[in-house]
Amino acid sequence: MLRNYLTIAFRNLTRNPVYSFINIVGLAVGIASSVLILLWVADEYSFDRFHVNYDRIYKVYRTETWAQGIGTATSLPYPSKEAIKNASTGIKRITMTNWGEGNMLQVGDKRLNKLGLSASEDFFKIFSFTMVKGDVNTALDEPASIVITESTARTFFNDRDPINQMIKVDNDRELKVTGVIKDVPKQSFFRFDYVLPFKYYEATQPWVRSTMNSWDNNSFQMYAELESGANASDVDMSIKDLVKKNNTKAPTAELFLHPMSKWRLHSNFENGKNTGGMIEYVQLFTAIAIFVLVIACINFMNLATARSESRAREVGIRKSVGSRRKELIFQFLGESVMITLISSILAFVLVELLLPSYNILVNKHMVVNYSNPWLWTIAVAGVLLIGIFSGSYPAFYLSAFQPVKVLKGKVNAGKGASAPRKVLVTLQFGFSIFLIIGTIVIYQQIMHVKSRDIGYDRENLIEIWTNGELEKNFQTIRNELVRTGAVKSVCKSNSPITSIFSNNEVEWAGMPSGQRVSFSTIATEYDYTETMGIKMLEGRDFSRSHVDSLSVVINKAAVDFMGMKNPIGQKIKYNNMDLEIIGVIPNIVMDSPYHPVEPMTLVFAPTWSSTVTVRLNKTADLKGAINKVESVFKKLNPNYPFEFRFADSDFERKFENINLISRLATVFASLAIFITCLGLFGLAAFTAEQRTKEVGIRKVMGASVSSLVLLISKDFSRLVIFGFLISAPIAWWFLTNFLERYPYRIAIVWWMLPLAGLGALVLALLIVSTQALKAAVRNPAKSLRSE
Repeated sequence: MLRNYLTIAFRNLTRNPVYSFINIVGLAVGIASSVLILLWVADEYSFDRFHVNYDRIYKVYRTETWAQGIGTATSLPYPSKEAIKNASTGIKRITMTNWGEGNMLQVGDKRLNKLGLSASEDFFKIFSFTMVKGDVNTALDEPASIVITESTARTFFNDRDPINQMIKVDNDRELKVTGVIKDVPKQSFFRFDYVLPFKYYEATQPWVRSTMNSWDNNSFQMYAELESGANASDVDMSIKDLVKKNNTKAPTAELFLHPMSKWRLHSNFENGKNTGGMIEYVQLFTAIAIFVLVIACINFMNLATARSESRAREVGIRKSVGSRRKELIFQFLGESVMITLISSILAFVLVELLLPSYNILVNKHMVVNYSNPWLWTIAVAGVLLIGIFSGSYPAFYLSAFQPVKVLKGKVNAGKGASAPRKVLVTLQFGFSIFLIIGTIVIYQQIMHVKSRDIGYDRENLIEIWTNGELEKNFQTIRNELVRTGAVKSVCKSNSPITSIFSNNEVEWAGMPSGQRVSFSTIATEYDYTETMGIKMLEGRDFSRSHVDSLSVVINKAAVDFMGMKNPIGQKIKYNNMDLEIIGVIPNIVMDSPYHPVEPMTLVFAPTWSSTVTVRLNKTADLKGAINKVESVFKKLNPNYPFEFRFADSDFERKFENINLISRLATVFASLAIFITCLGLFGLAAFTAEQRTKEVGIRKVMGASVSSLVLLISKDFSRLVIFGFLISAPIAWWFLTNFLERYPYRIAIVWWMLPLAGLGALVLALLIVSTQALKAAVRNPAKSLRSE
């Protein structure tokens, strides 16, 4: 019996090759689109799951109430490590790390800058980075040791055993390799090429040693592993008040645990509450994957019911010779499953062809693991579910025909399903228009933010991370750079122009009592505003002709926040020092470009730096200018490789997430529109075929070709318009809520909605008109001959 069903199903597929092709291709594109989206979604959910104790690992966060609201941070004071460990029996291990660092590693004559991390002893016991050589329990015990990744080991030692080999760090101390781990997976919160013991960090950084007993310096990160069965809420309560108990200056500080399962997808905090993060994009594109697949299924339903008249006599004959309805339902569902199976095979071929380009698009390295049994389980289940879902309505509709009426020609089968078809086509175009509107709005938001006045000139600005020798030779290097003629000015600061690394509490005369205020802090010295291209609004920058160790420059947001009408000459208290305001700068966008600029202070601190910034003179020969800068660094900082980055490139990285969303929305909106248009082409061809005789009669009666094209096209035009009327208000509501996550955002202007609707209408008319024109120009004598 199964063989007979398959034979009949195959015969029906080949009987109408055009419609079968449209069904198979449309469904294949829909399945491939959904698979590509879900690969990205699965990759996002897979972050950090390789850790054995994934469900028991937490990061310790700190909240603190300021006048601006409740702030959330991951920086904690040094003594909190032991205090947290001793606060609860539910904590099994705790490790402390710095924020990551770039160091120059050297073996023999080979010198390379690598990204590292300093971590305390239990780091590799908490996190499951596979140790291929060395002992995970003792790898970080010795201060003069280093653990490296396999790729770092190959870079420096080739095929030699790296264990107990020496690596010089920052042209200073030699450290013994005590462990080699597999390269950090791409789906990891951490990124590093090596790990140094925290004891080494303490030994080489005097400022770290000075904070070891201070609860007032929040500079370190803490990670905890809980005991099996421990309740995270109970541990939260145990550690909640540790900071405020030990630091009277932080009466509102509270600690809490943030689980590893939320590090990647739930990383955003607003006013002390976890408000989401990447999870919102993951959920959005999961919904898009489902809707794209539904659009493809709708195509199948529409074409199957549209062609029902050609299947009606088959149903009538088979029922008259004894076939039962459930047998017909099984047959039609079998045909649907067969089409789905063929489409799925084609879909996976498309996925393999498109995956390399898709990986570039989303900046990942994803593969389809065909050896995974879950893949085949989901694939088989998907084929059955999609096949049954797509074929259910046509199966039940066709199997319900009465054989007597069908064989007497009293049933116009095609029209019986016209109303549901119209609803489905309307939904298809409604969703496609929704995606078009979303793509337009996201693009406008990106352009709006990128055109924002950022307060400085990021063109021809390069940044270099500092090191010990660069710090010592900075003045000489600065002078030599300017003498090359390629450089306009040079400065150093505690953070690059595209980031803020520090915040500090400030006070001023007349501030509201009982409030605590924190301002962003940029530590620098001379030539900062000149190098960054910042124009002073009032006063001056730090100058060599003045003694500015107790001076401060603030931004416009700080002036407004403090309510100062004449800020120059007034004083603020910063780090227990009274600093005189000597200048006011505009609000420069260093942090998120989507948020208002926070109040900021520029303090004079020549020894506090992480970045050297070089302003190049405008030139057509940028490469030549870079070469001149490189020659100075190689001459005066010879022990370190010369590596730099452009400030405008760093600025562009701030748009990575929304650019990704824009690219994905554009691609999958285009695919959804393609699937919709493919189905529309099939329906238009069927409609033109069904109305061949009507068109012939109208032509004989004198109707023009244009009027006949309009006659066939207007029904589809109505469906597109109805789809627009349904989707436009939903899109407006959804996108308005979507944009609310960006304080600096566009308003959705009215023309965006009809523009998307008009585009969809024009596209639909082009497709329908080709089929309508084909029917309209046909010789009426041929179409009426059978009558």
